[in-house]
Amino acid sequence: SGRKRTRSDKMEFQCFLEFELAMQSKKHPASLAYFFKVFDRKNVGSLDAKDISLFFTAVHQKWVDAGNYELSVADVKDELYDMIKPTDATKVTLKDIINCKMGDTV
Repeated sequence: SGRKRTRSDKMEFQCFLEFELAMQSKKHPASLAYFFKVFDRKNVGSLDAKDISLFFTAVHQKWVDAGNYELSVADVKDELYDMIKPTDATKVTLKDIINCKMGDTV
């Protein structure tokens, strides 16, 4: 979208609507694209193991802090790759996520 991004802790109404629509229809390719752009921090059209580890580490800490069992970051990455079955074993693309038919779970 052509909207100007601002550095603020507040979400503009249009951004909120896009987020809400994406959350409500997580299986839709447009929703998967919305979330993929969030995770594609290098804007290269793919996520590698390092990207997945970076995002999972923060989630993992909250998971453990909440009193849940320990998880291995490497095991979670392997599970994601097993679910997605990317065409290139070194990275995951939006197309891989859409094609795996489990993008809403991933």
